[in-house]
Amino acid sequence: MAEKVTVTGRISRVETKFAYINTSRGSVFCPLAAAIPPTDNVPNFSIRYGVGDLVHVTMVPQDGKNGCYWRAVKSAIITNVSETLAYGHSDKLGSIFIPGAAFSSEEVTRLNSYLNLGDEVIVSIRPQTDVNGCKWIAVSATKKKKSKQPHITGTSYLSCLPSDNMADEGDPCLVLFECSVQPPKCLRITAIPPDLVPVMKYLLVKFREYEQNSL
Repeated sequence: MAEKVTVTGRISRVETKFAYINTSRGSVFCPLAAAIPPTDNVPNFSIRYGVGDLVHVTMVPQDGKNGCYWRAVKSAIITNVSETLAYGHSDKLGSIFIPGAAFSSEEVTRLNSYLNLGDEVIVSIRPQTDVNGCKWIAVSATKKKKSKQPHITGTSYLSCLPSDNMADEGDPCLVLFECSVQPPKCLRITAIPPDLVPVMKYLLVKFREYEQNSL
């Protein structure tokens, strides 16, 4: 399943049907359809974008095609699925027909065993003659990864603390919650020196990336 990443980058090259974007992850190949809705009837990338423009891009890995290891994409939410085909919805494009052949045969054999209503899929599309209200067909598709556990941020007020708590008010801490019960239970609080807060934040980000990539 493709890892979907959203970053900010700067356009480095513009051609009629595609562009290249420099990002912190490297160069991204961006086809025209990924940047400009086909319904806008804009045939040339340079009409909307130029070299040096700062853009926000959603991308997935690819195998070095076009000299890039990332490709800009669109996504759709599954609204109907059967064994051999599915339909998705894009806010910008409307309904998208997704045939089973758009998926890797190594990844999926029966769509209704692989997809559920509400799943998000990453698609490459092309126009088609209007069929059952669909003007777009996916030529490639893959299901977006889902994290096994949500990442929760915000403020929490604890009504009680673990008995072995060694933290004082105002201390930066690492907190371990048991989320299989409601309300979540605080199992451990570990105070850390303020100088180590950036290090702990970095380690937490790397741990989350590891968990996401291992799905």
